[in-house]
Parts: sequence; C-alpha cells; structure tokens
Amino acid sequence: MSDVEIQLRDRRLHGRWLGHDVERDPYAPTIVFLHEGLGCVDLWRGFPEALCARTGLRGFAYDRTGYGRSGPWPAAPGPRYLEIEGDTILPQVLDAVGVGTCLLVGHSDGGTIALNYAACQPPMLRGVVTIGAHVVTEERTVSSIRQAREAFVTEDLRERLRKYHGDNVDGAFNLWSESWLSTGWTPMDAAARLPRVRVPVLALQGEHDEYATMVQLRAIARGVSGRCETRVIPECGHGPHLKDEHTMVEVIARFVTTLWRGPSSDGRRTTVTAGLVLACLLLGGGPAGAQGEGCPVPTARAALSEAADYLQRMDEATAAETLRAAWPEVRACPELATALVAVDGWIEARRLAPLGGAPDRLGPINRLLRRLDDDRAALAAASTLGRLNRYAEAALRAAVAAAQDERDEMQAYLVHARDLASALDAARQPVWPLPIDEMEGELWLEVDRFADAHAAFTRAARAGRGARGALGLARSLDRMGERAAACAAYERADALPAADAAKSEARGARARLGCGGR
Repeated sequence: MSDVEIQLRDRRLHGRWLGHDVERDPYAPTIVFLHEGLGCVDLWRGFPEALCARTGLRGFAYDRTGYGRSGPWPAAPGPRYLEIEGDTILPQVLDAVGVGTCLLVGHSDGGTIALNYAACQPPMLRGVVTIGAHVVTEERTVSSIRQAREAFVTEDLRERLRKYHGDNVDGAFNLWSESWLSTGWTPMDAAARLPRVRVPVLALQGEHDEYATMVQLRAIARGVSGRCETRVIPECGHGPHLKDEHTMVEVIARFVTTLWRGPSSDGRRTTVTAGLVLACLLLGGGPAGAQGEGCPVPTARAALSEAADYLQRMDEATAAETLRAAWPEVRACPELATALVAVDGWIEARRLAPLGGAPDRLGPINRLLRRLDDDRAALAAASTLGRLNRYAEAALRAAVAAAQDERDEMQAYLVHARDLASALDAARQPVWPLPIDEMEGELWLEVDRFADAHAAFTRAARAGRGARGALGLARSLDRMGERAAACAAYERADALPAADAAKSEARGARARLGCGGR
C-alpha cells in the first residue's frame, strides 16, 4: 500500500495503490475504488485491501476533488458533479496514474459515477460493481439526507467528518447535500445513460439501506444493456462492505472471476500474437525529451531507426543484433532498453510457434511482459514513454483477445490503442516500427476477418512503410479470394527490400496462384 499525489491540469488529488505485495499476472486488470458522497480513501477501511488480497489483483483508490486529502474544486461544479466526475475527471485520473484495463467498484455516489463512466464505453473497462448506487431520486434518499444535514449543523457529524476531510469538510458536505435536496435533481440521466452501459454489472445493496429502496437495483438491472446481476446483502444498511466485509468480498470476487480469465491457454495463437505486439514495442524514436538522462541521442536514434528498418524488412534477428551492438554505449536509454525487450520477445515467439506454443514454453514471454509491467510503474503516464508503454498494453490485450477469438473485446482494445497512437502522433513521436495499421491488420488476419485486415493493410500501404505492410496486404487479398489483386500485391511486396524468407513467401504465393511473370 502506497499513497501518491496526482497532479491534473487544474487540480491536485490524493490516491492510494493497494495490493502491491501480491504476485500480479501481466494480464490482470486493476480494481479502482470510487468512494461515497461523504467518503474518502480512508473511509473505505480495510475492504479494498481485503478484496485485492482475495482476487490477487492490484487496486487503486483516490479522494475525489474536494474530499479527503485532495485539493478543492477550481470552480464550483454545479449539480451535475457526478456526471462531470465520470465523464471527465475519472478518465484523467486513470490516465495520470497509468491504469489500463480496470474494474470499477463504486459505493453510493461512487457507484453512480462508475455507471456514468461505463456509459462512455471506455474500451479498457471490464466491468462495474455498484454498492448502494443511486440512479433515480427517491423520497427515502432525500429524507435521510435532510436528517444528515440536521446532524451536520446541530450535532457532531461535522467534527467526525473533519477528521477525514479537514478543510474540505464544509465544501464536500454542501456539494452533496445541496445537490440532492435541489428541486427536481436526479443523480444521473438514467434513461439516456444506462442503455449505453454494456459491460457486465454487479449491483449490490444492503437489505436495510437507509438511503435507498430496491427501486435502485431494479432500475439498474432494467436499464443497462449488458449482463447485470443484483444481490441484496442481508442485515446490512448503506455500507454493507463495512458491516459484512467477508460476504461482500466473496460475492464480488466470484463476479470478478467471470470477467478475468487470465492468459489464453491456446499456446500457439497466444504466442504468435504476443510476439506481434512485443515487436510493436520497438520504438521508432521520440523527441530528445523522451530520452533518459545521459542517453546518447545520436547513437540511440541511429540504432532504433536501423532496427526499425530491419523489422519492416521482416528480419527480426538483425534488428536484435543492431540493438545489442548499441546497448553498451546507450544502456541508460529507456527507449533502447524497451526495444531490446520487445525484439527478444518477438524472436522467442518465433522459436515457440513451431512447437505449438505449449504452455510450459510460455515462461520466457511472460517474464518479458512482467518486466514491461514493472517498467510502467517508473514512467510518467502522460510522458511519451508512458504512452508508448500503455499503447503496448492495449495492443497486447487486443492480441490476447484475438487468440481467444473474442473479436468485440479485441476491437475495443484496438480502439484504445489507436487513440494512444493518435496522441503520440500529435506529440510528433515518429511512427512505430510496427504502426497501428500493421498491428491491426495482423490481428484481423488472426481472427479470419479478412476484409478488416485488408482495410488496415491498405492504410499501411498508403503510408509506404515497407515490405511488412505490403506483404500483409497481399495475404489479406489472397485469403479474400481476390486472385488478380493478390498477384499484383505479392509482386509489389517482392520488389521491396525484405528478408529472404519474406521474398520467398511472396514468390511462392505467386507461383501457387499462377500469377505469371517472374
């Protein structure tokens, strides 16, 4: 467990990492905890750590703006603060701390925020757990908040909350109570937003919840478009995770197992696609500011550029040799270190592919993936290297989904990877040795979506990057049955600088198709 300060553009937030002492799988999502309307990180008590320990997953919690140890709102958010939090602030927080694939666990207002976030359909979200969430306004809720306001003014509630919120106490309480007690106020636009929630949802509520009736569970279950489970926790009020931690941990852990299956057991396909994505990590070189201190820029630039060229020629062995030759001089360069891990992973995948990718042979690649995961902890998420690392994570998860033939999931990760690629392009980061279009094309071929692969490789070919994209275009046309176009594409691929094996493949395909010519 470790506390962190999160600096966004216009605010400062306090966060906490949980479960760092557990052995983490490189495929595992992060559980993100969203606190209630008067809550904060500390008021979760021991529940987040217990859930992380039970599931073996890493967790992250933070104090929202104006709560706990976070800074105040830079300007009054108004009554739509729950939507602002889900639509705008939460995505910034996850980006800032480098959380990729995640599950959300939200209590009360935090559950409402989780549903608002899910309605935006972020590709890295696996599922949502709500605890006493509100999606419609009920008299029971309003009545209980009126009582809380009275206790805040006339009793010791303000002093008890000050222990956790300090100088934020008045602002936090007033934002919560005044919004809920405003005439016509609703916690979210349920009719418009809930149908856009497509990820699995587990909606939990205490049997004796003093802030809601079962109307909330029914509204969530009927409103969302994806799978939804509901459960009432006996003999509990609005905070069942505090009253019956054991039951809540077990119920949520069972739900988590339906969302996270871990690495694919399909050795051959996982090995090949993991190798593809690891090859994507060979960075095409960023601006000088992306270099580590003491990194000799000209040497690193030259090595990365030369290795990228060999990858485009489909000559992975020479790419690795190029990076190893530069390593003694530029070992302080983080880009080169990541590139070397990437190419080693690609070569290992090529060695394993003929063996069928037996599970007992996947250890070397898994170790490389864990190294990338460990490296991410030391990178600023908004930096070039941080974005490149997260691009790799999105790409790897897309590859795993492809290996499992989970096409919708794969496509969602590809959308996220493309967003990161666009951000890198906007930062004038030179193209990747295996750019997004080539990576997409390879994965679409993997799941037999030949038209999608053709579209991706067509974009790559227009960019004129090299033999890899040209050969991918030829393969997609070949598998679509477009003989004449495939013949022409194989001829173009053969004319480009490429490794002997790639040229042999192009010439063999032309002979098989009876293309004629040379």
